[in-house]
Amino acid sequence: MLSEVITLWYKLYGQTLKRGKCEQQRLLKIDKIMGHHRAYQITKLFFICL
Repeated sequence: MLSEVITLWYKLYGQTLKRGKCEQQRLLKIDKIMGHHRAYQITKLFFICL
């Protein structure tokens, strides 16, 4: 799931950023709005169609 990738990103890099927690929450909200797709299903075409 994309949310797992977002959580991993936060653990490995995001927590070093000043606004890392805010970015993690923002990305998780976007994931929820998009319908909790699997990471491999997200392509640039997906964003063009939004």
